[in-house]
Amino acid sequence: MPRYLIERHLQYSSYYKNIYYKYLEINKTRKIQEIEETTYENFEDAKYKLQISGTDTPMNRLEETKKRSNSYADSEQIRYGAGIYLTREDEIEHQISWEDEDNAET
Repeated sequence: MPRYLIERHLQYSSYYKNIYYKYLEINKTRKIQEIEETTYENFEDAKYKLQISGTDTPMNRLEETKKRSNSYADSEQIRYGAGIYLTREDEIEHQISWEDEDNAET
């Protein structure tokens, strides 16, 4: 992925992280859960579709996940950012990986 796209996606993640903390401050924890659960479900659905079609690559996972709707996210930046945010190492329940499991480090 070109550097400018990596930087853009990191900005989405940063934007989501700011919204995440804003929602925590105003006690909208359920909204956070709904955004993240839907994002993870979208990722799982996208990954399955790509595996079935034989086109499962990290970039395709990212792009296919981004195409899916999330009515709990109020903007594309939140929707995209949640997907990047869920790739962090300390995510336990809904961790997303764009990497193919066969190529992932153990």
